[in-house]
Amino acid sequence: MTSEAVARKLEYLNRCLKEGPLQGVEDPEVWELLDFLNADMAATIDEAHALTSHMVRFIETFIRVKKHLAPDQDTALVEVGHLSLLARFMKNCGYNVTPCLGDFRYKLEGAPETADVLFAFEVFEHVKDQDSTFISDIDIFNFSGINRFLQECRRLLKRDGTLVITTPNICSLHSLVNLVEYKNPLTFYPHVKEYSPQDVIDLCARNGMRLVKFEAFFAYYYLGGDRQKAMEQYILKPGFAAENRGDCSFFIFCRDDAPQA
Repeated sequence: MTSEAVARKLEYLNRCLKEGPLQGVEDPEVWELLDFLNADMAATIDEAHALTSHMVRFIETFIRVKKHLAPDQDTALVEVGHLSLLARFMKNCGYNVTPCLGDFRYKLEGAPETADVLFAFEVFEHVKDQDSTFISDIDIFNFSGINRFLQECRRLLKRDGTLVITTPNICSLHSLVNLVEYKNPLTFYPHVKEYSPQDVIDLCARNGMRLVKFEAFFAYYYLGGDRQKAMEQYILKPGFAAENRGDCSFFIFCRDDAPQA
């Protein structure tokens, strides 16, 4: 990572951690999470890896989980895959957090209807199609893997449970800047596929999930005040919306047979 890139990342972290999600936050657990993540970064030898960690995303996600779901220590929290730093922090704080392993394209471990809250943090963009020898499946993206993944998520959720998804937002300002600069709009390689918010909502609806909450925030690439305003004006001028143009999408879904609020 070049010194210029490091400087940009430090500027970004300072903005997000001092002026963004922590601004006005009085929840002591949020500050404890910051200390936990700082300790993990300090233990990382590779400076470039540390600076490009998911630090801001964990903080932003934790704030939203507490705000919208308010889990307590009796809530059955399950994370798809190995426990992330955020889940490990919550477990250290006494929350009931367990991992759920398995091939995301086929079957997840765990008994049906056992999760009050199921976390799928940055999983969506990594799920490939299921193996197939049909030429029509080989030469197009057929969504067989992500559809089965969502079916498994629904199976694990209690009837009144919730699914929390975070995934890169292909409609972000960062992706638009990449396109304008003749680059691929992906947030990161080697993601299999990055989705628009509507893609995620539609896929979940097809697999028995109903949207409860969606918003996007900046987790990885903050453009800087002037550049962000310029890009927002760029898309507003022809009449397009500038809302939810952050590079990380945050969703809460419930099962389609869950009681209506």
